[in-house]
Amino acid sequence: MNREDFIEFGKITKANRKTAEITIVTEIPLPDPPPALEIIFLEIDGGLVPFFLKEFDVRTNNTVGLVEDYDSPDKAQKLVGCRVFIKKELLAAGKEEIFYREMVGFMVIDKTLGEIGRIAEIFETPHQILLQVIKDDREILIPLVEEFILRINKRKKQLFMDLPEGLTEL
Repeated sequence: MNREDFIEFGKITKANRKTAEITIVTEIPLPDPPPALEIIFLEIDGGLVPFFLKEFDVRTNNTVGLVEDYDSPDKAQKLVGCRVFIKKELLAAGKEEIFYREMVGFMVIDKTLGEIGRIAEIFETPHQILLQVIKDDREILIPLVEEFILRINKRKKQLFMDLPEGLTEL
């Protein structure tokens, strides 16, 4: 298994004490219709361990399911707190897509200004996603807005943007 083939799907936040149903709060927007998940990978001791799902259901930004062999409440409780990964191919469906969490380390290049800096971190707020770009020990926060993105070169780790005038000087 190559770690680059997976994307962080979310985190198990609770297990129902009666039904052993686990709740996963998702980290990424799910396509419509959501992917049919039969297997998830939990990060345990730094590695990804496969777990098969008996049932899977999407509810708003949560997913709920029953994990095979963890169908007792005590066993399911042991999974709470685990980060959940899925294969990228389930979400991309064969398209060349990139998920914003993969952009850390990308060089941001503006149409007018040229190289702005590298993405150091990505902040998710309730209303928008912000890229923390570092250039010459200076932090620049850039909203990740689809209208600003011209193209993405995944292989060269470049994000080409057309930023509004003055945004990088705030």
